[in-house]
Amino acid sequence: MKRALAGLGALALLLCSCDTTPVAFTPDGSRFAAVVYNREKGGQRVMELWVGEVASGKSKLVHSAEAVGPPAWSPTGKTLHYLTGGRNMSADLGPGGLSMKHTFKLQAWDGTRAREKGDVSFGMGSEGLAFSAPCVSRDGQWLYCCDWEGDDPAAVRRSLVKKDREVIRKRSCAIALAPAGDRIALLDVGYEESCDLAVMALKDVSPKNLVEGLGSPRVLAAFPPAWSPDGKRIAYVAEAPGSKDGSRAFEVWLVEVATKAKARVSEAGVSSCLPMWTRDGKSLLFSTVDPAAGRYGVRRAAPGSGTSEPVPGTEGAVGCGLSPDSRTLALRVMLLEPPAEAGERECNFVRLLELPTGKSRDFVFNALQHLCSAHTDLMEAVALAKAEKRDEAAARARRGLATLDALARRFPQDARADQAQAMRRRLENLSQG
Repeated sequence: MKRALAGLGALALLLCSCDTTPVAFTPDGSRFAAVVYNREKGGQRVMELWVGEVASGKSKLVHSAEAVGPPAWSPTGKTLHYLTGGRNMSADLGPGGLSMKHTFKLQAWDGTRAREKGDVSFGMGSEGLAFSAPCVSRDGQWLYCCDWEGDDPAAVRRSLVKKDREVIRKRSCAIALAPAGDRIALLDVGYEESCDLAVMALKDVSPKNLVEGLGSPRVLAAFPPAWSPDGKRIAYVAEAPGSKDGSRAFEVWLVEVATKAKARVSEAGVSSCLPMWTRDGKSLLFSTVDPAAGRYGVRRAAPGSGTSEPVPGTEGAVGCGLSPDSRTLALRVMLLEPPAEAGERECNFVRLLELPTGKSRDFVFNALQHLCSAHTDLMEAVALAKAEKRDEAAARARRGLATLDALARRFPQDARADQAQAMRRRLENLSQG
């Protein structure tokens, strides 16, 4: 048991790289919060939490740290809750072996500054850190999250007004609050290194098991269940058959709370996660990942149909969030860094996609993102030119030049000026057609 839980939190891919961290909208849909990458001087990569204004296009940096957890807004949209951490790790040698924990700070940002609200600990295994998004009660008084209680993970609720902390359920690694605020869905950690989905009323102590054997808690901890708007169904993520360390694959499923009837929503062959319900409960959107083929995106399915279809304009998105009115999809789009950048080679920015019209707007927050975006345009322009699609290549090159112009305006002192100039010369040649 302890060995299984010591491996819990296996999410270097999902937390420390923030690759599938969802984007969180305020309840009124006017702002969103997203975690992105940046690189400090010397090549150290950091994670940044930004808030963007949907209408104006303005953005503000909230926090920068070695690790920043998934954000969650208060019901009023005035406070943003998130977790931050660095290299504050502890190790204890007990009867069950070596137990390692990583302590994060729970932060509350009010639009002006962040205040610490306490510590949250996560077990650390060989694959990384367990990390799932917190959620806030409807009255804004409590924050529900996962924390470690002794050697085991636990679902807890923390007072946002006082210093109270209450363990709701031991051996739970992910938690989701029902729309009515009266029940929670939990991913319980079983004794055979597998997760079970359960539902529990907040005033009760006996959970109702819905689905057993979803897969390893080491990876599923990052995917909390998603309640339907009417609270009658739950979408959840399970490991696909044959999934194993080094080649994890996931599926999105749906279960009826009353009858326990379940059905797969995603299609076989493509890893799927992060299910999101539309406002009317008639559709589910979810992220798809096929790293071997280099395909990322979002698909839409009508529960019960047995089929799904790609959402146009979501190619390259590895994490997303749906606005409360279900009209805008916030996408975290991945880019490759130019070869001269050291270390990890991924970067990301946020794209707002209007689902009814297909129109999109990009939020590029830092200099690295501008450079990566221009580099992507350059590579695409080169490929189009080789295919003798000169007009398309020129148009793509001009887009890259516009991005470099924005980089020069916003970050005139950035250390990547030499790279930008070399890139500009190549883009200028391609832009001539």
